[in-house]
Amino acid sequence: MNRNRDALIRIVATLFAMLGFAEGAMNDRVPRPLHTAILRILRPAEAAVRRLIVAAARGMVVKPAVSRAMPAGEIVRKGTSKTRRPAFRLEDIRPPLLPPEPRPKHALKSFSPADLTPAMLRALHRKSRDLVAKSKPAPIKDGKVNAASLAGRLEAIKGALDDLRPARPRRFLRWRAR
Repeated sequence: MNRNRDALIRIVATLFAMLGFAEGAMNDRVPRPLHTAILRILRPAEAAVRRLIVAAARGMVVKPAVSRAMPAGEIVRKGTSKTRRPAFRLEDIRPPLLPPEPRPKHALKSFSPADLTPAMLRALHRKSRDLVAKSKPAPIKDGKVNAASLAGRLEAIKGALDDLRPARPRRFLRWRAR
């Protein structure tokens, strides 16, 4: 298990280098081909870390958690989100690769604007104006994508590999017990 852990640590270090981590500084945006290349390596690495956690949890027994009452009022957390390490996902959230379901040729019925009353037209105009106001700004057309999610996933893998024994297997067993 240590041999596999060491190999994964080297892979994660390589991914950090590809992403541009140098002494704590990181590129906010990376070229799309680099993003895709990192994802192609990252997904199997995440699966391998999950398998390592399951293997480390084999034979361990965890006492059932005692349910506690929730505190009244607002929960105040120490630190900020920048200082906390993201938790490694124990479950792969990607859907299985299944063939897509056939879609009907005409999903929406067509209608004529003459069918709409003036009140309905005003309501549609208000709704479309609100949607435009709430929408995200248009992405920058420089051929680069945001690398924050990749960095968070890499930090989570690094954290999982750093405390592989016994914290992550216990967390896995508690998750399975729920």
